[in-house]
Amino acid sequence: MNSSERALWYSAIQEWNGVNVVNLSETSDYNNANIKITNVASNSDGVDANTVGISYIQRATTRNSAGFYAMKSAVIGILPEQAIKFNFDYAYTQFIAVHEMGHALGLAHSTDENDVMYPNEKDPYTQKITEADINTLKYLYNKQ
Repeated sequence: MNSSERALWYSAIQEWNGVNVVNLSETSDYNNANIKITNVASNSDGVDANTVGISYIQRATTRNSAGFYAMKSAVIGILPEQAIKFNFDYAYTQFIAVHEMGHALGLAHSTDENDVMYPNEKDPYTQKITEADINTLKYLYNKQ
């Protein structure tokens, strides 16, 4: 991953840390990381012609204090070939990174097009983590 791609993911982590529900930190031990961030090839499992970001989630076998199966580990990534194909700029791709990080934290797709977890971007240049996204995260992590 190049320095621009690392900065993109660092920014996504900072956005989620900024809502004060989770505290994500970087580790140099990739193999033992809870969330692994990588570039994904366009021929990977679950990828179709329109996929630009993807999340592979493994849930825990026991429930957390909120009663949910917590995320055990996740592999999330951007498909650089697809971002280039669709001519997505840095800001657009950064929105996708925030969305995929939301999945790694346990958030599903939203039905509200204003939420960052909506499956199709409305306006990635202005779309940010919403109060609904934050409340769902608080609920999942039992921090209401």
